[in-house]
Amino acid sequence: MDNQKGDSVLTDKSTHNNNNSLVGVAIVLFSVALVLLAVGFIIWVVRQQPEPLNNQDRIDKAVQATTTAQAALAATAKPAIPFVPVFPAPPSSQSPEPTKSSEKNPFPQTAANALAQLSTKQTLVIGVRADTPPFGEDTNWKGACDPTAPMIGFAPQGIDIEFGREFALRWLKSPQKVVFKCVTVDGRIPALEKQEIDILIAAFTATADRCGKVACSVSYVDDTIRLLVAKNKLPSFTIRENAAGEKLSGYDLCNKKIAILKDTYAKVVLEADKIARCKNPIPLTVFDTRQEAIDQVELGKMDAYATDGLIIEALARKKPTVFTVLNGDYGFATSSLSIAVHRDAKGLLELVNLTLSSMSKDGWLAYHHNRYFDCQSSLPNIQLPSGVSLPAFVVRADLPPASACASAPATTYDVKPGDTPGSIARKELRDFSLWPCLLQVNNIPDEYSLYIKRIKLPTKAECDAIKKS
Repeated sequence: MDNQKGDSVLTDKSTHNNNNSLVGVAIVLFSVALVLLAVGFIIWVVRQQPEPLNNQDRIDKAVQATTTAQAALAATAKPAIPFVPVFPAPPSSQSPEPTKSSEKNPFPQTAANALAQLSTKQTLVIGVRADTPPFGEDTNWKGACDPTAPMIGFAPQGIDIEFGREFALRWLKSPQKVVFKCVTVDGRIPALEKQEIDILIAAFTATADRCGKVACSVSYVDDTIRLLVAKNKLPSFTIRENAAGEKLSGYDLCNKKIAILKDTYAKVVLEADKIARCKNPIPLTVFDTRQEAIDQVELGKMDAYATDGLIIEALARKKPTVFTVLNGDYGFATSSLSIAVHRDAKGLLELVNLTLSSMSKDGWLAYHHNRYFDCQSSLPNIQLPSGVSLPAFVVRADLPPASACASAPATTYDVKPGDTPGSIARKELRDFSLWPCLLQVNNIPDEYSLYIKRIKLPTKAECDAIKKS
């Protein structure tokens, strides 16, 4: 009996040990399976990652993504007035004026009727800037930039103000029949939409998006984006190099803190430049006021402030020992400044365009370009469509001929770090619009291939011949 009991105990222990062994094996197998599963998952994740992009692939993909986003934005945009200059049609095809009972569009639809409406009001209300030399500036103005607020003491100066007074003189026979209202960058379009002003003349860059919300005139100034930089920061701006180590036109802005104002064209240009060219760019810093952005550059907290080049030049002249101006290849996004009206005010837009054409023909435009920009901007050549003539109510016959900017002789120029075809054309040829001619004469394929070397400066006659060919 005892032997049987002992045998039973041994048998139970053996069975227990076997069970433990099986459990241990199962645990080991389960652990191995988990490890294999984890390794397999890691391999799967790694295979899902895209292959590393070289620099050109990264640029191409960034540009493609930007283009796709812009196309999607355009596809969802509201129906817009065509982004083309509006002039009256030739007499044989001119549409009749809608009746006054029309409620869909109460705005006059011809220049003559727009002028009649203004003559009834005897006042032209124009939105301008107070902080934008040489376009519109009043350094003593401390009031609100709100078109609905009183503008007592507001006395802006600049070329935009000259345009406003000239419009009042030609249309209402007196330069005093104009009221200037201060507007902010982001308040310009709303002021027109709410009909708080008649016309906007406020260093307004014409883009397809903006000119879908308001009606834009032909360009009265062509410009590019430039940078305001503190002189003690200048050495930190390195020149861009290509894969071959050749010096390229323009400065490397990837790791720079750039100040811009909200809702400005500079924001669009520099964001696109950073996306296309920088791996991990420092985002742009948006400020509400121009003075705040300038102060941050002077204090060294921002590396540069970006906006229209003619504004930057004027700001730098105010403190020549503190600031300097940089051009870059980002500046080749030409900004055409336009006068804007309500998007339905076709007649008023027609009146503005006819008057700008008359100013171009009689020398008023050239005189004021030379006076305010010192030949540093290209003069728009505003041509009337075939069959359209200037009406008497936009013409002035009492103006002396304006002195033209001198053309540069055919010489050579040694390209310096930071030069661009546009900046060279502006300085040496006195006409920014001649920069494509500069490239063609020197067999330079594009604006990004301007290496540090000596180039030929073409004559204006050579450029005119290239345009005709």
